Amino acid sequence: KPANEMTAAEKKAEEERSKVNLDAKSWGPEEPKMAWVNAKQKCESKSMRLPKKKELLEIYQSQGVFKDWQYINYWTSEEFTTNSVFSGKKSKVWAIDMSNGEDLEFDKADNNEFISRCRKK
Repeated sequence: KPANEMTAAEKKAEEERSKVNLDAKSWGPEEPKMAWVNAKQKCESKSMRLPKKKELLEIYQSQGVFKDWQYINYWTSEEFTTNSVFSGKKSKVWAIDMSNGEDLEFDKADNNEFISRCRKK
């Protein structure tokens, strides 16, 4: 086989990357665990952003196209507010559990620390 010809497995991996529009050059390295607000600031300091839920779910669904992701929670850029008679108004953010693709909501005030990856804008 010529040196520049891709194997079937390499072609399939390439197709998966392009299908979900995720190429490794669009993502920064994994950042250490930190609170959401710090992760957001870290990405902004690199002229990047936290990923959307949809983008992380695409990585999860790509079934290992990106081998260097851990099977734990990653922050997303998406935030929202809830208002409850019992707990009042709360500012929340989403994370994605990369072990099962589940989206999880967390109160910003709780300062949970998860891993993040910055995404090119």
